[in-house]
Amino acid sequence: MKHLLWLLSTPALAWTLIGPSTGGWDTRHLTVFVNPTNCSVSSDFLNARLDAALAALNHVPTADITLTRYPDAVATTPADLSSGLSSDIPLIYCSTNFSAETGTEGDSVPASTMATSDGTMSYALLYLNSESGKEANIANIDSGKFEAMLAHELGHALGLGHSSQSEALMYFSIHYKPAAILTQDDMDGLTYLYPRNEFVYGPMGCANAQRPRGSSLWDLFRLLFTRSRIEWVR
Repeated sequence: MKHLLWLLSTPALAWTLIGPSTGGWDTRHLTVFVNPTNCSVSSDFLNARLDAALAALNHVPTADITLTRYPDAVATTPADLSSGLSSDIPLIYCSTNFSAETGTEGDSVPASTMATSDGTMSYALLYLNSESGKEANIANIDSGKFEAMLAHELGHALGLGHSSQSEALMYFSIHYKPAAILTQDDMDGLTYLYPRNEFVYGPMGCANAQRPRGSSLWDLFRLLFTRSRIEWVR
């Protein structure tokens, strides 16, 4: 009942979803693939910043989702990626033609995410701006903001939209974000998409008897409100 009342109190919430009724991925252990080809930063720099972003998202005590990095994504053409044909998803991809491929302004946008949901998340592609001559090229971003940017885009890949709270990681701008730091609003959004199963973990994280997924009133309520959605978010 506590979760039900919280869910129904939508006017008080600042977090949003990429679609009105988006659900999370149908897994609690999600692999994030990286294709560093054509990146305007080194693989070591990218992987270190990504690991920091993943660590921030993995440490939400009320959410049940774990993300891990897989460094060797299968190379596919930009057309295949945008058509949803990549086999390695969610995928982080460096675009040397960022403005055209994402339809956004390469001088002001360092990253953009294509996310697809049909009740549960089914596809996510994170474009990093590696377009030559553009001010928002990722090579021009310091390490802290780079981590915040990756965590923000991964939030979209997980199903979150933008928050109306300026201090939140999922606020539309990361300009004043010094690192990948989640606020309570960010954590509430992730908890909605990936609720921690207290029947399994117990209130203090202790193992308990398992129940089948989808058997609670909470899961049933969420499943009643699903529909397809494809959006570009940044």
